[in-house]
Amino acid sequence: MADEDTHMTKTLYAFIILFVLAVAVLAMVPSFLKAREPAYSAAACINNLRIIDSGKEQAALAERWTNGVDCDVSWNTMIINQYIKGNTSPECPDGGVYSYRKLGEDPVCSLYDPKHAEFRSHRLGSP
Repeated sequence: MADEDTHMTKTLYAFIILFVLAVAVLAMVPSFLKAREPAYSAAACINNLRIIDSGKEQAALAERWTNGVDCDVSWNTMIINQYIKGNTSPECPDGGVYSYRKLGEDPVCSLYDPKHAEFRSHRLGSP
């Protein structure tokens, strides 16, 4: 009978330990998922900037534009957007606003801030 009690006690302790570990793991899962969100949205922002840059290059070839043409002018932006899927400006996943800038310059996101690490990645090209 004593062996049965110690076996049940050990089994109970094992279940308690497993339960505590399961609760700890479940508590950490949301934080791991949230940690991935900024990396995803920054990557999506950079991809959108690449799409805009590609649209600028295609429009420049078709319209015979030279460096320095202001791509933020509404009619130039409309021409560029014809070369972007959906015929519209992409949207930053973090709510930033894209500036197409001049031809020969990389487009930028309004969230880009070199002083804040979380927004350093909202930039196309080298830092």
